[in-house]
Amino acid sequence: MTFESKSGEKTEIQVMINELAWLLETEIPRLATVVDDLMKKCSNKLAPFSIPSSLQTSSANPRPLLLNSHQLGDAIKGHVTVNGDKISKAEVTLKIPGRNAHRVVKTQIREHEAWKLQQIQSTCNHFYVALSKCPSMSEKLSKLKNPKLILLAVSEISAIIQRSMDSLVLPANPSLAEIFSTNRQRALKPELPDDILLNFHIRSDHLLLTVYILGHTPSSRASQASLPSLAQLKMTEKPSPGGETTTFEHNSQTYEVTNQLQVETPIPWLSEVLAVMEEVVEVCHEINDKVRGFDIPELSS
Repeated sequence: MTFESKSGEKTEIQVMINELAWLLETEIPRLATVVDDLMKKCSNKLAPFSIPSSLQTSSANPRPLLLNSHQLGDAIKGHVTVNGDKISKAEVTLKIPGRNAHRVVKTQIREHEAWKLQQIQSTCNHFYVALSKCPSMSEKLSKLKNPKLILLAVSEISAIIQRSMDSLVLPANPSLAEIFSTNRQRALKPELPDDILLNFHIRSDHLLLTVYILGHTPSSRASQASLPSLAQLKMTEKPSPGGETTTFEHNSQTYEVTNQLQVETPIPWLSEVLAVMEEVVEVCHEINDKVRGFDIPELSS
């Protein structure tokens, strides 16, 4: 190896050392500050909803969200008020088609019997786990000069924030058994007829209202009997060929979902929360990519 080649190799190594030093001392702290700002912004948006209901004040008055659908016409109409992780108020009018005429059913939710939205609570829980593990990304990373430890710290927070987002974006759709087994139906006043089941849940930044119309299957011997009350219901679900559960059994009788209606409405503040969380994950990925951009043996181990 010539002197010139050795000199060139040393220069290249020194350039890489200088670039790594710049990354650890300047670029990573800058990106960590961006993460801190975004986490603070997200925390401010979620703060009112992390306070126990008993301590919340009425200073915040969220605007009611309209429930309607051009496709369904007036089959479902109403409005709901989403206050943090619960529906504090709602008025719903259903127009159920019948053999001879439509049947109109009305029900309400009042604040003293709010409908809990577990997905929003799960999102908050995951976020505050991330915040408790890393109150300040800048401070945490400033103490870490080892690239591998930086990657571990950033990846941990990114994964938790992703789980927080997934609670909304990839929700676990409740089964009919889960909907029946909860006490949420009793929050509706007046209670719905036994052949109607209603469920609110979150998907991404939208609130969905699904209405299930129940009936007997043709094979049921008790075709003239009334449906079981919710308190007495014990179900064995059977999926349809398409994979969706459409029937259930009770006392050796089979019932089915004869119709299903659904409307959705956007929740603006939830859209903002998801957008900020997505930015946090993107910046964490940027830190990860920039650190891994250096050919450091310990990062590939």
